[in-house]
Amino acid sequence: MRSIDAGPNPRYFGTGRGITLFNYLAAIGVTGLADLDQGVLERYLAELHAELTGRHHHGVHIGQLNSFLNAVRQYLKLFYGWMAKRRAFCT
Repeated sequence: MRSIDAGPNPRYFGTGRGITLFNYLAAIGVTGLADLDQGVLERYLAELHAELTGRHHHGVHIGQLNSFLNAVRQYLKLFYGWMAKRRAFCT
């Protein structure tokens, strides 16, 4: 199985350590949006907090998570809006 995970970025974490959203999700077995729930996000944020508390990159990673979730919301809004229009047209 191919993954979009490029591994930890040594620029932020040094070598051999670090956490990013995608390598965290891959490590715990999340394979799609259906597997992503509040518990997973809370565990990710807790690990991020433990690793990066007080560092600039902590806020950067939280901002990136926010951007990811906004993109998912926007996609779902467009998709379900399109489906509603399609259903109305077909009836």
